[in-house]
Amino acid sequence: GASLEQMGAGPSQSVTACSSQTLVLMEDGAASSASSEQPPPRAAVVGAGFLGSRIVAELLLLGSEVSVFDMGLARSGLQAGQAELDRQVHAVLRECASKGLLELAGM
Repeated sequence: GASLEQMGAGPSQSVTACSSQTLVLMEDGAASSASSEQPPPRAAVVGAGFLGSRIVAELLLLGSEVSVFDMGLARSGLQAGQAELDRQVHAVLRECASKGLLELAGM
């Protein structure tokens, strides 16, 4: 599959954990719509289901650092939860790319 960067989400996308009940998507060095003097905006999303994973993908595309709080993912363990969160966000981005939505948005 294509990487997040290839789908317009910016370089160095990765999923890291900040606690046993919190999963965090971190973005390193992505271009932001904000000026270079300001850090990228930060956001938190509660739940990584159908809507939550779409919100996470959109925020990452906009250059935000996104923290995701999802008990189901946290319960499945650090590596499995992170892998599932990454899979969900990739799936959303692939779906958007296949429908031409990223191109339509200029990404």
